[in-house]
Amino acid sequence: PTPPDQRNYELSATETVTVKSPTIEKTVADTSIAETGSSFHDASLVDLAVGEVVTYRITVTAPEAVTTNFKIIDTLPFALQGGFKTIDAKVEVNGIGSNLTIESGKPVISWNDTTATFDFGTVTANAADRPASDNQIRLLVKARVEDVPGTIKDKVQATNEAKLTFGSLG
Repeated sequence: PTPPDQRNYELSATETVTVKSPTIEKTVADTSIAETGSSFHDASLVDLAVGEVVTYRITVTAPEAVTTNFKIIDTLPFALQGGFKTIDAKVEVNGIGSNLTIESGKPVISWNDTTATFDFGTVTANAADRPASDNQIRLLVKARVEDVPGTIKDKVQATNEAKLTFGSLG
């Protein structure tokens, strides 16, 4: 028989885990003219008038993990043609969940006529069985519909896009 000190043993075990990705949601939180409502064209969409200010709420839920290069980029509809303008003083962080740590303490916010960018750097959500709201970042972006001939046409839907980049894509 083989002596015990010369026997070769190999043991292994594997386990696969999945870490959730962050999620992002964007809604119209408020408009400055209550009479525009949402019944003029499509009842599921908010109607806006020239000169009206719309407030968009962006809610991002971070996973319980360390997420690097965490950026939220909001692009206004028709902005390149001058149809919407960001109101600079109204691009703001509306809330950061109690379970989140922002490495830099607060995001770097930059904007121009077409986009608002919120650069959070590294965001950490501690592993804890907590409500989703504790892992959320809430933003408000206010924009005014501008009167630019040929840009905003009746019945044309304006899509306002918010996107989240993170990790090596940030």
